[in-house]
Amino acid sequence: MPRVLVTGGHGVVGSHLVRRLVAAGDRVRCLVRRDGVPEHLAGLPVEVVVGDVTRPDTLARAVDGVDEVYHLAARLTAMTEREMLRTNGGGTRHLVDAVVRAGGVARFVHCSSLAVAGPSDAGGPRTEGVDGRPVTWYGSSKALAERVVRGRAGPGLAYTIVRPPVVYGPRDRGLLSLFQAVAKGLQPLLGAQPKHYSWVYGPDLADALVVLGRHPATVGRTYYACHPEVTTMAAFLDVTARAVGRRGVRLTLPDSLVRLVARVSDLVAQATGTPAMLTVDKTHEIEPRAWVCSPAAAAADAGWRATTPIEVGIPATVAWLREAGWI
Repeated sequence: MPRVLVTGGHGVVGSHLVRRLVAAGDRVRCLVRRDGVPEHLAGLPVEVVVGDVTRPDTLARAVDGVDEVYHLAARLTAMTEREMLRTNGGGTRHLVDAVVRAGGVARFVHCSSLAVAGPSDAGGPRTEGVDGRPVTWYGSSKALAERVVRGRAGPGLAYTIVRPPVVYGPRDRGLLSLFQAVAKGLQPLLGAQPKHYSWVYGPDLADALVVLGRHPATVGRTYYACHPEVTTMAAFLDVTARAVGRRGVRLTLPDSLVRLVARVSDLVAQATGTPAMLTVDKTHEIEPRAWVCSPAAAAADAGWRATTPIEVGIPATVAWLREAGWI
């Protein structure tokens, strides 16, 4: 069985990926930034190595002797674009350099994002052949990371890049405030509606990373990993409301108000030194009317298909959140 390194293994996608690899009998090593086993990895038969992708001197032990690398570690919020680029772009460069110095791996799987290609308002889903441009710091930083990976491709770094859209599922904190709001009887909609999105359930994305990352036809390729269904945010909230058993009140905030709240949030973040979730930069992601991509290439090349529609994934997520006491 292969020895596998996972960065970001304690996150929502990473925790599902680690479980997927362990279930397959793989020997899993996780890179963590501080001593101790993270909560989402507790009880799993994994090796934990302390290190940080932004500190290249800490990576040699992590990459030593591994056959595959799944790179999921990334910064989602930051005070400045430079900080975002340093972690997501620079951190990827440090990890790739460490892998090459250690003699390479059979496959380097990089978890990127639809944010690299930008919104799809112009019509039709994003496909691998045509990109727009990133509209946020996060998208730009993940685009830089992709360029780093492609630029180091070679015999010791056969890579596959996987771009998910919006991810949801157990252990996810990214959409937690949304689930909490619905559980309290509110259905917040930000900006002009309707807005259409592609989605992927966390365990489905974990499966995509492994299937796409191990198929011989996917070397040097980039893929979108999503469920084929496209739904509006309003529809997502409706399914969530049914799952929590509370219809609630729908609250639509115009773009002008969202931008105002974001500016205030930025000022608070500057005063406290803590990055905010809603920022002026983030509004560039909120305002577009569509973030949609196609999973057709993943199905054609590797036979991967997401199996969990939101009608199934959302109730499962709500059940987990309730059991964990998060809602």
